[in-house]
Amino acid sequence: TSFGFAYGAQSGTVLEIALFVQNTLVANRSINATTAGLFHLNGSEMTAFTTALANTANSVDVLGTAFTEARIEVSGNGVAVLGGLRATYNASQRVVADSASAFVMGVNEARTNVANIGGMQAVPLPFTSEERGGLTVEVISLQTSSTVLLQNGAMVDATSVLTPSKAWQTISTEYQVIGGSITHHRLDVYSKSNQATFLFPDAGGAPAGLGDASLVELHPTNPIETTEDGMRVTTNITFRLRPMWDDEQQLTATSRLVMQSGVISIPFVHTWGSGALQGYENDLELKSVVFSEDGVDMDPTRLYLRGGETMNVSVMVGYENVADVRGFVDGDAE
Repeated sequence: TSFGFAYGAQSGTVLEIALFVQNTLVANRSINATTAGLFHLNGSEMTAFTTALANTANSVDVLGTAFTEARIEVSGNGVAVLGGLRATYNASQRVVADSASAFVMGVNEARTNVANIGGMQAVPLPFTSEERGGLTVEVISLQTSSTVLLQNGAMVDATSVLTPSKAWQTISTEYQVIGGSITHHRLDVYSKSNQATFLFPDAGGAPAGLGDASLVELHPTNPIETTEDGMRVTTNITFRLRPMWDDEQQLTATSRLVMQSGVISIPFVHTWGSGALQGYENDLELKSVVFSEDGVDMDPTRLYLRGGETMNVSVMVGYENVADVRGFVDGDAE
């Protein structure tokens, strides 16, 4: 959409600048013996430039990308230096995202926090760029389905801060399924650092763990419980995190249904952590140390022990920045 550059003469002057595509003159400037300035194509010159490039065969190949050469001729005296090349162009990319793509699943997850106004939801889609420029985004086509509808969801007895303790976490969902068949129940647990996915076959059988699934432990006897009552499908998935999953400011768990048609439902979403509150804590700390004798706590002002005296030491271990007592899984600490 534009083409230009800067020029300068070291211990000399520039008299004239010309731009060619092979032997086709695109633009010519008489500079009147200046030492520095800018060269930019106007609208008609830009049209002639792009037409000449389109009608010229590619002449340079770099890493599998073909280029067409343009030639700049500078007349004057001394040494001319060219820099600050600007050659902007329109680029386009067509993205086809299916129901299992991160884009579609992310939009559907965002919809759970967007108000429904008159049957419509406005979901913001932020885009970032490493450099200055413009961007136009157009939705060419959009497919939706009313086969499966989220009715209700909850994280049972959820704490404000999640820890890899003995306690199990159960995410419960209720969906309405109309005229479709369920193939899988899907659990996702993710943070900034890790992403774990489990796919539970609706027909039964062992779940498939993807990504960082080794950092999540499913309940050994009842990892999933499902109930179907007409069109209503209730799912409970029980899990806990392993201590190898490090501290996270925010951690999110989602539960979805995967249909035979390829449709993936809007999820129920639960997130630990917001603002200054850390969502997930895996570090242990000593909460207290008590010395006692015959069931009686020793006076903290004592400076020494008598010879042959029996002493008991009681240590309370808990999770850092977590006030309530939570036992860790046997073998997770030494």
